[in-house]
Amino acid sequence: MSLEIIKTKEELRELIDAYAYLGDEKKISEQMSLFTKDAAYKVYMNGALVADTTG
Repeated sequence: MSLEIIKTKEELRELIDAYAYLGDEKKISEQMSLFTKDAAYKVYMNGALVADTTG
């Protein structure tokens, strides 16, 4: 495995950890800052849309 692949995997692991931590702490605006500007984020619970954020 190349150094570049190892570095990329670590960066992804850190991003996932940050996303999970911020979600657990209910820091949603900070969590959304992890997404790209053109992201679309939708959450469904029991078939109902409960969150819809874009941009």
